Amino acid sequence: MTEKNKFSCKSVIYFVDGYRSARNTNAGFRPFRAGLLLLAYWNCFVKFLNLFVSCAQPHPSLPAAYARPPRWLWLLLLLISLAGIGNHELWTPDEPREAAITLAMRRSGELAIPRLAGEPFVEKPPLAYIAGAGILALGETLLGTTAALRLSSALWGLATLGVTFLLARRLAGPVTAAWSVAALALMPGFVQVTHWLLVDSALMFMIAAALWLLYEAYSRRRPPLLALAGIAAAGAFLVKGLIGPLIMGLGWLGLALSLARTGTWRYWLGRRSCLWHLIALMLFGLLTGIWMLALRMEGGPELWHEWFWDNHFGRFSGQARHLGHIRGPFYYVSALAVCLLPWLGYWFYGICQAWRRGRGLTERLLRGPWPLLLAWAGGGLLLLTVSSTKREIYLSMLMPALAIITGLLLRRPPPRWLHRYLLAWQGLALMILAAAVPAPLLGWLLGWCDWTFGLFWSLLALLALAAAWRIVRRATIPWLSRFLAVTALAY
Repeated sequence: MTEKNKFSCKSVIYFVDGYRSARNTNAGFRPFRAGLLLLAYWNCFVKFLNLFVSCAQPHPSLPAAYARPPRWLWLLLLLISLAGIGNHELWTPDEPREAAITLAMRRSGELAIPRLAGEPFVEKPPLAYIAGAGILALGETLLGTTAALRLSSALWGLATLGVTFLLARRLAGPVTAAWSVAALALMPGFVQVTHWLLVDSALMFMIAAALWLLYEAYSRRRPPLLALAGIAAAGAFLVKGLIGPLIMGLGWLGLALSLARTGTWRYWLGRRSCLWHLIALMLFGLLTGIWMLALRMEGGPELWHEWFWDNHFGRFSGQARHLGHIRGPFYYVSALAVCLLPWLGYWFYGICQAWRRGRGLTERLLRGPWPLLLAWAGGGLLLLTVSSTKREIYLSMLMPALAIITGLLLRRPPPRWLHRYLLAWQGLALMILAAAVPAPLLGWLLGWCDWTFGLFWSLLALLALAAAWRIVRRATIPWLSRFLAVTALAY
């Protein structure tokens, strides 16, 4: 018998013996029983970790690592987007408020002004709540109220993944697009926004869709798409106000810079192109103006002032301190690091490489996809930093751009230290999965949950751990795909 098999057999024996001892202990000493089970499982896990370290792959080459992700990985990412939206109640501070507004809109049928506890709530326009009320009407009977409410955020997230793929494919090709979507799906900030009941998931989609339509129109000389971009920009406004069109406008400035450098700007100064630009602006003004007129007529000047001045300029300048979330200028440093956490090493490596190159860097960043992405992500981050009101969920507006930049960074072969970082992250994901197996059983032993609940989630975690272990051991799977799969299973 090989040494690895000996480790496996001993671990199983230790685990079974420890569990029998815990089971035969008096029921009054539940913490002691839980401790015995935990010690037995820890012994098994240490042997498991030794096996993982022993099978770590050598430094990869770029062609093998950057192959197109396997198809089963897309199914895993789809499961991530939909998992966990109905197995817990509403979480504070945002979800109870958003759920109450959506439920009130569905029951009353009043679509112009959102209401909370019977009073007008004009921090945000009503489009995301209207969409949530529609999904609630269709799926509440089948899914339940909580899952149907969160389903709207999940669907907005899936739509954002699709638009990000289309934009990245046009910017950098299908392989980079595939990795960009995978990078976006595994960003903790994206997972949070698309699994909580928040309007920011709809805003993220609207901005990404508008910029994709603009790029399609400019790169393929299809001016009619500008009208759809104007509708998407109006959707961003009707989700969260002026901030959506402002972020989209920054991306448009990057596109304009690309046009100026490539010389195609002359085509867009023609009569037909200017007409379609005018149509796009008219559609934007018409769709947003209808709602603003309804708000002014139904709500009066006080409600208008609260929405337009307090929630836009008051939040930006910090004068509306009663609305909360006033942060310092460096708030987004840590928030952005958490958002990019699985890919933080790649971003650090890319910044270091850009710093070393120095001369000629500006010229390279003004070519290809970089003007759009840097204006969208960098300009948007600067705008959010200047604003007095800051929250980590506001970074969702920039996440598609950050994901496409990550996909571009993944095309470079990583140095050995970066490969060790990715292996360490993969090991951490395996540790999380391994710890998730006994956790529900420990909750049952301690009397915190029912035994059926504990057994179900322990078996589910065990299946995920077994799948992750099998993926790690498969040398035929490219190492980057293994990293993505293990991280996805940990989520």
